[in-house]
Amino acid sequence: MKIFSKQILVFVSLGFIVFLIILLNQQPLPSKEVGESREKKPENNLEKIQTKSPAQSPVLEVAKKSAEKILPDNFLIKNVPFISQAPKKIWDDLHREACEEATLIIAKNYLDNNRASEINAQAGDKEIKKMVAWQEENWGGHFDLSLKKVKEMTEKIYGIKSEVADIENSDDIKKIVSAGKLVIAPTAGRELKNPYFQNPGPIYHMVVIFGYDKNNFITHDVGTRRGANYQYDQKILLNAIHNLPREIVIKEELLANSKLIFSGKKSVLVF
Repeated sequence: MKIFSKQILVFVSLGFIVFLIILLNQQPLPSKEVGESREKKPENNLEKIQTKSPAQSPVLEVAKKSAEKILPDNFLIKNVPFISQAPKKIWDDLHREACEEATLIIAKNYLDNNRASEINAQAGDKEIKKMVAWQEENWGGHFDLSLKKVKEMTEKIYGIKSEVADIENSDDIKKIVSAGKLVIAPTAGRELKNPYFQNPGPIYHMVVIFGYDKNNFITHDVGTRRGANYQYDQKILLNAIHNLPREIVIKEELLANSKLIFSGKKSVLVF
């Protein structure tokens, strides 16, 4: 009987020990506080998003870039000197075809910081003839030139860099000008409807654009002695802009086919 009782006692003791081991090794159930702590993680992430600096916000970045693209209503590059393509008022064959040379002289003098309102006629005429002589020596004559050839001549004679830029609308020109860059625009000259041109006006003509307001582009039109600060309606000038369809075109070809100019791209030369 005593042996049996001892066996029972041993079994009970062993069972109690096993129970204690199981109890001690059992993982505690998560308390409510732990659960709340885990649920706070998304709130912490949200706080991080809300406290981002404005520069990191995608929405603000887009707004900033849009604001930077807003063009001023008016812009003028000051102190751009003027000269006509016939500085001595002699409109012979050479000078009637010298709009490319005269616009380049304006660009060069501006880049050289010549801030006189007008370029000296004697010096300007000398430069025109210098460029014509260079063309005759290198290209075999004095022709109507595309922007590519004007760019080439500018670099060869003066070492001045420029870029040909295609445009689609008035804002494209305004963006260039408001960045402080001079624009030489090739045009179908008769489409400009300038009342100071000798009728019927030049088939191919170049002007310098250096400003604008709400309705007009401010230009130096070298085709008339009244061309300083001449204002063209933006729509009229944009419609007239056409580069030559080929690099070089002889005057006689344009006279025979005045519509040829309209097949040229809308491009400008930027200084």
